[in-house]
Amino acid sequence: MMSPWLRGQGTDRWAGKGFIRHLYLHLPFEMSRAPAVWEGLFSREITLRGLPRPMPPLDSLLITGGGVAPLGPNLVPMVRRLLGWSERSPIPVGNAAVEVDLGASPDAPLGVWWRGGIDRVVFRSMPTGSAMRLRERLPVPCGSFSVTLRIEEGSVSRLVQEALAMVQAGAASIALEESERSREADQAGEITEAGPAILELGQALHAAGWVQKDVAFFQRPGTPLLYPRALRRRLPILGLGPGAVSFHHPFRRWNPIAPASYWERIQGGVDPVEGEERLDRDAARLERIWQALRTTRGLSCPALASQGVGAGTWLRTRVCLARWGALGYLAPNGWRVTLSHEGLLHADDLAVELSAALDADGLDLGREMTTL
Repeated sequence: MMSPWLRGQGTDRWAGKGFIRHLYLHLPFEMSRAPAVWEGLFSREITLRGLPRPMPPLDSLLITGGGVAPLGPNLVPMVRRLLGWSERSPIPVGNAAVEVDLGASPDAPLGVWWRGGIDRVVFRSMPTGSAMRLRERLPVPCGSFSVTLRIEEGSVSRLVQEALAMVQAGAASIALEESERSREADQAGEITEAGPAILELGQALHAAGWVQKDVAFFQRPGTPLLYPRALRRRLPILGLGPGAVSFHHPFRRWNPIAPASYWERIQGGVDPVEGEERLDRDAARLERIWQALRTTRGLSCPALASQGVGAGTWLRTRVCLARWGALGYLAPNGWRVTLSHEGLLHADDLAVELSAALDADGLDLGREMTTL
């Protein structure tokens, strides 16, 4: 059986220009040692997958990976060459973002990137204390930026202080991530500070007028961040490079995460896809519920608000939501199923519970269930 990704002559489903609106570009650290060679590999992937060049105008572009900072001022010109964009025109992207670990790359040319067409720089994996140093380093004026703060043991109150300092500095968004030690403890079933940190920070940022877009992702109101929104809305995303994931509902494919494996496949003249899946109806619904419950907009379920519904109709679903309400997991929001700050900490488990209740009631929300 032919792979669902293929369309005849090695062309996948993104070959039609209308499908490419969001692009994820992962540049491995190995690229810093041989940038020209790796640029050639990326170019070969585009050719092998039958993708258009020049790439059509994009809504969003996210460039990430260990090879970003070492490219320095050559990053934007390399991306222009790779995607076939003219150096004489502005980058044809609604939102172009770069992710960088400032601790590992203190000399990243932030000003050059902003002036070169990068709309937003995302500073990731920032340990406690580093946000203050970042504020001192930002050029004046500076472009849009976001931060990912690391949750560390005993640092919740300081983390909140640093996040509020980033709000004052003009950050577009703030995300939280657990430290490796905290993730290991969480997997072992131990109590960590991740929950209290998310809860306390959410309350502080909500008081500052910010919006909680995901369990651990907070955004300044009125700030268009198109790539994160594409993830939440499950829009088609094209991924290039080692470990990059592409998604076009109901299909998902991914490249090998090991740069050596990616290299070997490209050099062998084959599409570097390592795996792919097609989401069935139940898996797609669970994913939609999971993604929607992780946001403060939640799920819209008009079916549950229908007039004349009998008391026994959709009993499991109603009992499920009633239990959440009794536990303080729901926030009043009309007929949208929206979780409270406390409920967001349990969003993953609650999504599975709600999906099972819908199955038991034979309720197919279909188009009535909308996410963001």
